[in-house]
Amino acid sequence: MMLEGMENLNSIWPQQLSSDSFSKLHYMIIDGCNKLVTVLPFHMLGKFQNLELTVGNCGSVEYIFDLQTDESKYKHGVIGKKKKHIPRVVDARIQFIDLEKLPKLKHIWSKDPQGIFSFKNVQTVSVCECKTLKSVFPASVATSLAQPRNDILAFKYPQLTNLYLDSLPELKSSYPGKHTLQTTKMLTSFGVLSCDKLEAFPAETTSQDPRQPISNKQPILSSVKEVIPYLEELILSGEDANLILHGKYPMDTFRNLTELWVHDMGNSGDEFPYWSLHRIPYLKTLTLQLSPFKGVFPNGSLPALETQIGTDVQLTKLQLLALSELEFICKEGFQLDPVLQMLEYLEIEGCSSLKNLVPFSASFSHLTFLQVENCSRLEYLVAFSTAKSLIQLTRMIISNRQMIEEIISKVSKEADERDQNQEIVFSQLKTLELLDLPILGSFCSSDLVFKFPSLENLIVSQCPKMKIFSKGVITAPKLWKLLVEKKETEEEGESFWAGDLNTTIENLFTNKVAEIAQVAKLVCESEQLNLVSHPELKELWHGDTPLPDKCFSNLKTLVVDKGELVPNSIAIPSNLLSFLNNLEELKVQNCKSVEVIFDVKGLEVTDEGTISFGLKKLILDQLPNLKHVWNKDPQGILSFQSFQKVIVSKCKSLKCLFPSSVAKCLMKLGKIDIRDCGLEEIVEKDEDENEEATKKFVFHRLITLRLWNLQKLKNFYPGRHTLDWWMLKDLDIYDCNGFEMLTSEFQSYRETHPLGQLDIPIYPQPLSFVLKVFPNLEKLSFVRCYFKEILSFEISHDVAHRILARLKELPVLECSGLENLVPSSISFSNLTNLKVHNCHGLENLFTYSIGKSLVQLKVMNISDGRKMEEIVSAEGDDHQSEYKIVFRNLNSLKLVRLPGLASFFTGPSSLRFPSLELVTVTECPQLKRFCEGIISAPKLKEIQVADTTVKKYIKEKFVQDMDPQYSEEEENNNEENEVGNVKGVPGKYLGWSILW
Repeated sequence: MMLEGMENLNSIWPQQLSSDSFSKLHYMIIDGCNKLVTVLPFHMLGKFQNLELTVGNCGSVEYIFDLQTDESKYKHGVIGKKKKHIPRVVDARIQFIDLEKLPKLKHIWSKDPQGIFSFKNVQTVSVCECKTLKSVFPASVATSLAQPRNDILAFKYPQLTNLYLDSLPELKSSYPGKHTLQTTKMLTSFGVLSCDKLEAFPAETTSQDPRQPISNKQPILSSVKEVIPYLEELILSGEDANLILHGKYPMDTFRNLTELWVHDMGNSGDEFPYWSLHRIPYLKTLTLQLSPFKGVFPNGSLPALETQIGTDVQLTKLQLLALSELEFICKEGFQLDPVLQMLEYLEIEGCSSLKNLVPFSASFSHLTFLQVENCSRLEYLVAFSTAKSLIQLTRMIISNRQMIEEIISKVSKEADERDQNQEIVFSQLKTLELLDLPILGSFCSSDLVFKFPSLENLIVSQCPKMKIFSKGVITAPKLWKLLVEKKETEEEGESFWAGDLNTTIENLFTNKVAEIAQVAKLVCESEQLNLVSHPELKELWHGDTPLPDKCFSNLKTLVVDKGELVPNSIAIPSNLLSFLNNLEELKVQNCKSVEVIFDVKGLEVTDEGTISFGLKKLILDQLPNLKHVWNKDPQGILSFQSFQKVIVSKCKSLKCLFPSSVAKCLMKLGKIDIRDCGLEEIVEKDEDENEEATKKFVFHRLITLRLWNLQKLKNFYPGRHTLDWWMLKDLDIYDCNGFEMLTSEFQSYRETHPLGQLDIPIYPQPLSFVLKVFPNLEKLSFVRCYFKEILSFEISHDVAHRILARLKELPVLECSGLENLVPSSISFSNLTNLKVHNCHGLENLFTYSIGKSLVQLKVMNISDGRKMEEIVSAEGDDHQSEYKIVFRNLNSLKLVRLPGLASFFTGPSSLRFPSLELVTVTECPQLKRFCEGIISAPKLKEIQVADTTVKKYIKEKFVQDMDPQYSEEEENNNEENEVGNVKGVPGKYLGWSILW
């Protein structure tokens, strides 16, 4: 059974099933079902015979086995209305459990089955990338009828053969308690990777002191020390791998080990400790991954090592994966016979520093499989002398290598003369795949004779510069077609044949060039282009096909998504820059390989002068390896004077945004928005700049500057400079704790600069300085600030009053330490919008005197304040017999989740709301009375209380106390009005009461 991509599936099994339902189900795969919370419910666990269960990529799964049910029915043998004998322990015959990418998985079992179910038949357990999982087994599942001894559970897995745990950052143990792991000799495969909190299953101790702690520094292998001699496959990382490779175990410890996978060795030295392999006499497979080795085999004499250790290495399979610092596998002169000469399988992937596969003297007389992928610095695969030894090779796959020009190389002129007209016979080669090799010119550029007596399958895909297979004579009697795309089956792929191999390659190249030119001509006339929709343009993007005249002259919008077409880590290569001068919007997103946006290094200064770029909008999103927007300052080569918006997010490797020459010409730039990046400065410093000179940056149209979560940002520009951006209205800085911008950038600002908005989160600069620099603020936001009062700084009352009186919007969010909003002497005469959220230290919002100044206030939203008792307070003001406040423009009032709020105003008052139309009150259980005085709200249409209208909550009778100005005629008119669908509610009444 396979359930894949069923986004709305939230339940799999019916409640009522016959006794033999699904009894023959053997395989169950669940993938991409994001509404599932559990997989196998209680009533299904006894139905299977030998189930193999795989669950992956399900974003909501919290439990695999749901045991939340009425267990008493099972314990007492009752199902429905009939009694039936139920075994004391039901055997859940599940053999295989594979769980991967379940981000919300809390537990594999929702609760301990406590003897109701047994899982003793489990043979394989594999759990990967479940970031919230803290333990694997409940106690009863792990012990499976084993008796605890000395309060230490002894876990027994009688059938377990494979246990693999990978990328479980919260996993601390297989079971959250004191325990040991006891397995049988059946456990043959054991692996633990990237489980940083995982402690070793504690070994049994002979200590008589139960208080003695068991060290959490024990190696993971101590968990299975009893079965180490029987292990055949071992996958480890870090310190555990170091212990093995540096000889910390006795000679015969790994006497049955045939496969060793070493992952992330950390600080283990430049060279792999090859000599330690002699301690593993039957090792056949070695895999090295994500480790800092620069070399695999030492530059020395192997017989000397054999004399010291005494055991030959008999490796038949070697995998080198993602070793980014690897420079060589072995050096010239190393004796290869006992090592590489016995290899049958060699796979090398993601070794970006590897320049040579092996020395020209290396021999692979037993090699049957060779795969090399994504090794960007290799210029050729093997030398002629090594190629001659590949007599047993049956399959060769070479892919994703940016620099490779040929597969077989003569290496030197001396070799050319010595090996003139010699032949290479690949006797057993049946399959050859050359995939995505952008500068591959040929299989071999020399006049060698190649014989492929067994070759039947040849794939040449995305090799745009391959014009010929080889210059020499080629014989391949069994080959009758060439595939240009790799598919699941040969029948699915497009194939060509023109009688012989060289002619086929030549025709294919000619046809491909013509095809690309035709497609390019059509695309070049478009105004919008998304490269994902046109994979056939990859060769054009690589610069392997000449661009037609006026190509992309109409293009206004370009989207580079997922990076599938990006060559050499560059989004816009130099060969395209001169054709995109009319481009107005560029979006580059979701490209892991992109390191540069504009390739300026590939351009040269010409007599034609600077190329003017019309780009107005630049969006860069989720480019984790982006290092430069321009890989060279484009001064004198390219001009970017039309920028209006620059939006950058989630570019962790980007250290600066603009080169200095670009920043000096951004006269039209209106918005800069940078979030979640590794930026250290906005503008890069000139290398040859005079340290004493002051650089001036002019942004006359910049309105919005938003900087969020830039932990490394230090300043706008690292040198002496001034900024002129007098139109700036929206300055939003959040979580940029190292930013020292305001002390230098705005020192010359005058009070006439009309900045309209400032968002202040956890901000390093004194707020008094900020307000002095930006005296014309219209919006001032406070987010997650820790001061007790907004104006608790050294600033004169006159300055504060003058600045805050201009404010129109004041959001105050998540300021948990705030006790007073502002002093009572402050006036907000222009404030139109007030929002206070999640400020649990406030007991009231503002005083009576401040309330009187809010004549322009239109919207008031107050939410989530645990201590809030009243909105307006008389405290601190002179005692008056009656407090009068007119909220002349207030249209909407919302009071949400204020558990202590007793009233809007507790003093004797007269509150007027001539414009109020909507009042919302939600989760304010103590609010029994709005105020103690008279209220006027003639336009009030609706009061929403917990999402219902006021008619359920307002008393039928109100005691009226009319203002002298409130005429009898107005009262009669109001009796005909409907307020929240309740007739007869006057516009003024005493004691506006709310019933709950």
